[in-house]
Amino acid sequence: ALVAIDPVRIKSVHIVPHIAPTGAEFQLQLGNDSNRNLSNVEVLLQIALHGTSSPPVTARFSLRLPKDDEVRQTVPVAIPQGRLWSPDSPSLYDAAISLRIGGKTIDQTNVTFGLREIRAEGTHLLLNGKPLYIRGYGDDSVEIIGGGPPSSKKIYLERMQIAKSYGFNAVRFHSTTPTEECFEAADEVGMLVESELPVIYQEYLLPHREFLQNELVSILHSYQNHPSWFLFTLGNEFSLRRITDAEGKVIFTNALKELVALGKTINPGLLISSNTGYLVPPMDVAIPYQGLSSDLPNI
Repeated sequence: ALVAIDPVRIKSVHIVPHIAPTGAEFQLQLGNDSNRNLSNVEVLLQIALHGTSSPPVTARFSLRLPKDDEVRQTVPVAIPQGRLWSPDSPSLYDAAISLRIGGKTIDQTNVTFGLREIRAEGTHLLLNGKPLYIRGYGDDSVEIIGGGPPSSKKIYLERMQIAKSYGFNAVRFHSTTPTEECFEAADEVGMLVESELPVIYQEYLLPHREFLQNELVSILHSYQNHPSWFLFTLGNEFSLRRITDAEGKVIFTNALKELVALGKTINPGLLISSNTGYLVPPMDVAIPYQGLSSDLPNI
C-alpha cells in the first residue's frame, strides 16, 4: 500500500519501561524533510491503561526541527502506581504521540507497551525483580492448512490461550520471528516470546551475513516495544564442531559477536544469545540441548 506522509513526521518510537518507580522513557526520532527550519514544534504524549477509560498521563514539550534533518529526543514520563506486565498479569498501556505545529496535528502514532523488566542475574532469569521459571513450547511454523504462519491476531489469541490453559508461559519460534499480530496476541495473553533470525545451521550464516544483519536491524526496530518479546537468538544450532579449521571458528565467532553487539546497540534491554542449541558465546541466556552453562540462566 502507498501511504502519504507529511515531510515533518514521527519516524520512530522506542519505549524503555521502568518498574521502580513506574514509568517509561520515550526515545523519539523526529524528521523534517521540508525546506523550512521549524522552531516551535510541539510533541504531546498521552498514556492510558489499555482497555480502560482511566484518565491519561500527559506530557508535553516543544523543540526545534532543522530543515532536511532529524532530531532524537528522550522524554521520561512517570506513570504513578503503574501496573506491571507479566504472564500472570499482562497489563498494557496505550501511548498516543502527536506532532503539532501551530495547534494543528501534523503526525500521530500509537504504541502499546508494558511496564516490565526481564534480566539475567547469574544463573537466574528475573522478571520484575523476581525469579522467572520458563514453561515453554516450540512453534516450528508447521502450518498444514495455510502453508505459512497466519497474519491473524485472532488465530494467535486462540492458540496462545489454549497454551496458557495447559500451563505454558513462553513460546520459542524456530528459526523465525513471527508477525506483528502474533506479538500483539502474546502481549495481551501474557505469553513470553523467543524469536530467531531465519538461519538454521552455522554453515548458512556467513554466506548470508549481510542479509541477516539487515534482518536483525529490521526485526529489532519493528518489535522492540512488545513486552512479550524477551529473548532473541541469531539462529538455530550453531555447532563449532562442524567448523573444521581453527581460523574458520574464529571468523564465525567474531561474526556472532558483531551481530550480538549490533543488536545491543539497538535494544540494550533485550536478552540476545548467539543461538538456540549450543553453548557458543556471546549469550545472555543459554538454550542448550546438551549440557548446561554454569554461569548463565539455562532454558
